[in-house]
Amino acid sequence: MTADVTEEDATREARRAQQKAEWAAAKKKAERKPIPASTWAWIGGCAVGIALIVLAAFLVMSSGSNSETVAAPSATPDARVAGLPIAKTEDVEADDDGQATNARFAPSTVSAKAGEVVEIRMINVGSVAHNLRVSGVDKEYATRDDFLTDPGTIKEGEEGSVLVKIDDPGTPVPLRLSS
Repeated sequence: MTADVTEEDATREARRAQQKAEWAAAKKKAERKPIPASTWAWIGGCAVGIALIVLAAFLVMSSGSNSETVAAPSATPDARVAGLPIAKTEDVEADDDGQATNARFAPSTVSAKAGEVVEIRMINVGSVAHNLRVSGVDKEYATRDDFLTDPGTIKEGEEGSVLVKIDDPGTPVPLRLSS
């Protein structure tokens, strides 16, 4: 029977040692001093100061002209089509399968004679906002010579238009839809 008592004593002692360790950790945690309000104010002031410096640096770096920066294209007024007569108007529907899934145009291309000004009127019948972007002569999207719907983003159920003039004859320029 003495062997059983010894095991109980060992278990009890181990539990007691564990409790002492937990109490010591709780006491140490309770003794931690909170950060004074003045320190928090100083930290906040530093954060605001750093944010202002970053903003100022961004504004300085983004101001002025940089020939490599791609400006956001605009639909109208666009110097390439300003004051020119519209040769024809094409209606295009922008659609999707919900939440910008399977975005598409119907029709997906518009043809015109080289040098003609074409108005492309986009009606958004989809479930999310879209825009219409037509690449310029470089046939690359998101470059300076793009044409973009005015206003840029057309909400579901609304319409917008873009005037396009491609001077070089060739294959039809595909339309690009984005959400």
